[in-house]
Amino acid sequence: MLLKADADGPCWVDTQIEDAFGCHAQSVERIRQRFVLEGFEIALYGRMRTKAPTEKLLNGEQEAKLIATRLGKPPSGFAHWTLYLLADQMFALEIVPSISHETVRKTYKKRHDKTKDRVLGDPA
Repeated sequence: MLLKADADGPCWVDTQIEDAFGCHAQSVERIRQRFVLEGFEIALYGRMRTKAPTEKLLNGEQEAKLIATRLGKPPSGFAHWTLYLLADQMFALEIVPSISHETVRKTYKKRHDKTKDRVLGDPA
């Protein structure tokens, strides 16, 4: 893209570059801007991304208690467990000092498998 946009070279306009490379005008603009502001290497290869360390929100014992709670009966007045109910229950039982429904969702999604609503030990 940069070679095609070069003023001393073909000097293509953005629409020609878009058509030739099958991209959007914003992509051409971004690459050109990166080249001008950050240099050739960054424009060509991009920046090195640092991955944020993932912090475990619940330990294994807490995860097991969450799953066991989910497999049990929901509180009276509710047909099924919700993420908010599970978070409230985990806090009420003092399993965790604080927890959000999003943490429950991530943990349950990570651990959820084909035994969707099966009670432990019950093959049905």
